Amino acid sequence: MRAILSVFLVLLLCGAALAAPYGDYDLRKAIVSADPATGRKEAVDGAYLQRMISDLYDHAGSYPPKFDNKQDMERARRDAAVLLKAMPIFADDLKDDQVLQLVTGATGAVAHNLDLPGGDAVARKYLGRLLELNPDHGPGNQFLGVHLMGSNAVQESLPHLKKARAQGVSEADYSLAVASLMLDDRKAAEEYLVEFLAKRPGDQQAERLLKAVRDPKVRFGQKAK
Repeated sequence: MRAILSVFLVLLLCGAALAAPYGDYDLRKAIVSADPATGRKEAVDGAYLQRMISDLYDHAGSYPPKFDNKQDMERARRDAAVLLKAMPIFADDLKDDQVLQLVTGATGAVAHNLDLPGGDAVARKYLGRLLELNPDHGPGNQFLGVHLMGSNAVQESLPHLKKARAQGVSEADYSLAVASLMLDDRKAAEEYLVEFLAKRPGDQQAERLLKAVRDPKVRFGQKAK
């Protein structure tokens, strides 16, 4: 399962745009028989779980969530609610497993973005535990920074996003640009976007945002905290 989650980590960091509707999952399918002779259900299908969590994060890894329709969002909320209870059990059982702490924290962030009670606490607890184990963990700092920024704790997010950037997480430049705009700092936002596009040339979302940043007629709202 750890190997599967390691691949999942890469998928999460890509932050891809939506390519398909949210899938129809059944967590019972993630439980596979460890002993076909007895039918004991003791093993977890990591690949199935990975697809489910990755799909959730693609749609609700940031706020507001992005779904094709209300039915997709309701299924996602149902799945996230179950995972919000299940993933901490695994993570508490293997407290030194950094990938598991990261994935559990990401699950909490998704739940929070879907307005599920307890999501914020799970995100902060398990991403915080990860950073206690490894303060320079690039993805961990990126995930926590994005979560804090989405929770309007923008100033609190900056040290984590900057540490992620220093560790080579290219997505951190884009996140820092958004955080800078939330703090009404267009100059910093422009610099981060230029840096991001140097690493990711042709990224249409970043190009559109940079164009807007450079247009004095475009307003980005009130200054965040």
